[in-house]
Amino acid sequence: MGSAAPNWPDGPQYEHYVHVDDLTPTPFGLGHDGADDAKRVGAGAKVTRFSGDPHSGLPFESAKPVTSWTPAATANHGVEDTS
Repeated sequence: MGSAAPNWPDGPQYEHYVHVDDLTPTPFGLGHDGADDAKRVGAGAKVTRFSGDPHSGLPFESAKPVTSWTPAATANHGVEDTS
C-alpha cells in the first residue's frame, strides 16, 4: 500500500493499493492512472486505485476514484487512516 516503487519484477502475484490522493505513490510509485500498469506492476498483479476519506464523510471509491485538486501530504498515506 502506498509504495514509492514505480516498477515491480515478475514474481509473487502482487496486489497493489494506491490512494489517488497519496503523495507518495502518485508521483513516485504507480501513479493515479493505470496507463502503464501492464509494463510496470509485475506479471499477474492486481492494482486497485481508490479515493475517499471516511473521516470527512466521503466513502472509499475504487470503481471511479476521484483525484483531489489539493491532496494533503500525509492524510491518505497511513494504513490506519484508510482502514
